[in-house]
Amino acid sequence: MIQSNDIRLAVDSGEVLLGVKQVIKSIKDNSAKLVITANKNKQDTLNDLKYITDISNIKLEIFKGNSSELGAVCGKPYSVSTLSIINPGDSSILNNEEENKDKQQKEEDTITIQEELDEVKEENNKEDSNKEVKEENNQKSD
Repeated sequence: MIQSNDIRLAVDSGEVLLGVKQVIKSIKDNSAKLVITANKNKQDTLNDLKYITDISNIKLEIFKGNSSELGAVCGKPYSVSTLSIINPGDSSILNNEEENKDKQQKEEDTITIQEELDEVKEENNKEDSNKEVKEENNQKSD
């Protein structure tokens, strides 16, 4: 999740473009590293941003507040519906994204390993059950 102080630091010390038109332009010219949009945007705008960021392989984050709140976080006296991070400056906003990706990958790897362990355990239980049945059958036939 994106922190408000990371957004503000990126705005103050880095290069950030504000507004849907500027953001789309930065995505098309491949200069956007991250796109952040307010959660109370028009559905068409959200759909367009989702589509264009997906095909451009750029992360889209949804800010938990509305555009007025996002504007305030950016230190602007107006609403900001969407922004793109071109250069994070002193902010660790992009590093946080990498850390989150690494953490998510580790969680997925852990889940995969756990699933494999569960499968092996299940197979061992089946083998043990089969051995018990065979032993019982051998005892009955004796």
